Amino acid sequence: MNAIKILLSSLLFFSTFSVAAESGDRADGNVIPLWTQRQSLQARLNLGLQEETKKLDVFTFTLKEDVVGYSLLALALDIKSKGGKVRIGYDAFSSKVSPDLVAYLLLKGIDVRAFRPVDTIWSKIFSMNPFELFRYYNIRHHDKIFITEKAAILGSSNYSQDYFLISKFNQPDQKGRWNFLDRDMQVQGAALEQAQADFDAKWNKKSFWLVPKKSKMNFEIIARYDEIFEEKLKTLNNIKELGKKIPDSVDVKNVKYVADKYGPIQKDRVVHREIIKLFDSATEDIMIENPYVLLPEDVREALIRAKSRGVKVRIFTNHVGGSDEGDVNDAFKRHLRDLEAQGFDVYLNDYYFVFHGKVVVVDHKRVFWGSYNLDNRSKVMNSENGLIFESPELALQLEKKKMPGLFLPVSIREGSSSSYRLGFEARSCKEVFMDFTGESEKVNTPFNILSRMKEPLL
Repeated sequence: MNAIKILLSSLLFFSTFSVAAESGDRADGNVIPLWTQRQSLQARLNLGLQEETKKLDVFTFTLKEDVVGYSLLALALDIKSKGGKVRIGYDAFSSKVSPDLVAYLLLKGIDVRAFRPVDTIWSKIFSMNPFELFRYYNIRHHDKIFITEKAAILGSSNYSQDYFLISKFNQPDQKGRWNFLDRDMQVQGAALEQAQADFDAKWNKKSFWLVPKKSKMNFEIIARYDEIFEEKLKTLNNIKELGKKIPDSVDVKNVKYVADKYGPIQKDRVVHREIIKLFDSATEDIMIENPYVLLPEDVREALIRAKSRGVKVRIFTNHVGGSDEGDVNDAFKRHLRDLEAQGFDVYLNDYYFVFHGKVVVVDHKRVFWGSYNLDNRSKVMNSENGLIFESPELALQLEKKKMPGLFLPVSIREGSSSSYRLGFEARSCKEVFMDFTGESEKVNTPFNILSRMKEPLL
């Protein structure tokens, strides 16, 4: 009986999303690529700090009580103080938001919700079997969107000090792994309308969110947060006035906002299907930027099919051991062998930050730009979102952004079942002429049964 109820509720829920996520003709429009974290911050301030802005809707995977998280909330509180409406939804698994802060935001009129906190397991324990409970809590809210009346910002950024390169400034002497370089984009027009419809549909499904109730608060706690956000708002206004120029808008064609739909223990893989379609449509070139490359089998097969058609496949990702996820690091060491064996061109980030952009470009013109990682978790468990469009101009800009040496070409030169040597190849005509052999490093890939068992969940 429980299984039937879950199936019926899933079908009903998916039907409510059909208009929001997948319907509508593709339209022409324009977008603004935000290449740096400073540009991404400026774009948010330009939208949020306008006097006429009376609405802010945010979905994020990560929200934390630190300099970046407080910045978002100060912006939200400012909009609310001007008579606006603010809704913020974050994934409980990846976020750290205290009950005191939630109570404060509710007191100030901010509608804030956590997606499927694990501590609500008791509400499901008698209606689901262990397998269903496992699936339920592994469906995570990975959408990333910032929406006002005029425009939306989507891409790969979250709200903690690990983003916007804040921790690099806080710890300038540390070559930390925790500095993310993201790919964000500002959109308007039809894509904004589609993103808003998808947000509303997900927000209104209250059974998927913990909707907190207002509670009494200690005056000292209220005063402490008042002081924090007053000071943070001053800082944001000062930053805005510095007026960091953001890039000019780029005209694009066939724009479509895409987003996954999720039910109680499963999701409809809208974004994943669109990625496969892009790969299968390629005739010349596939360029992938992604921080976590643990290819699901059908993605791997799609890329192999493309390679067999004569399509060049290029993958730009983080250095071995350069990811923020330890288990992903271990798995990628093994997957890198397969990428090399299939004849894909692999380029690894060698900078101080973790590259975190999620972009696909097909045939130098068709683009996906969003939150989707090339792994099983994004395929099966995480809800994802993004934008698909055509723009040879923006595709060329992406190529130029990698030319200064952000990514190094690599190959596997020799190896055994438990290790191999990773070699760095020539990057320029000059290095080729000089018979550049490059450096190499040893990568160990010992067999670890626990790591192999966890891999489908990564």
